[in-house]
Amino acid sequence: MTKKILLVDDDEMVLIAVADLLRSQGYTVQTAANGERALELAEVEQFDLCVLDTLMPGITGRELARSLRSIERYSKLPIIMLSARPSNDEGPEEDGKQPLVLAKPIRPERLIAMVESVLL
Repeated sequence: MTKKILLVDDDEMVLIAVADLLRSQGYTVQTAANGERALELAEVEQFDLCVLDTLMPGITGRELARSLRSIERYSKLPIIMLSARPSNDEGPEEDGKQPLVLAKPIRPERLIAMVESVLL
């Protein structure tokens, strides 16, 4: 069965490029331009992974990750955060799960390796 990924980023070019990359690897990808839309999609669809930007207007990536994990069926959802400013000082989420962080600009082979590591 094809794995389904929720991709969230406020930069349309990043959404297009990353969605195309993930689709070329055989994944089904649903995109959202903000955290609010991502939460709407999460209510009606089931995702195997969330790839999201850390810095977005409105709901930030960290807040979105916490909100998604507060939904019972997503409590163990793997999350990869894309960050223009990766920081090692952010601790694990309340449940002890640390989202993976990938620095922008994104190296396609690194993203695919991360996605495969959490989905296989």
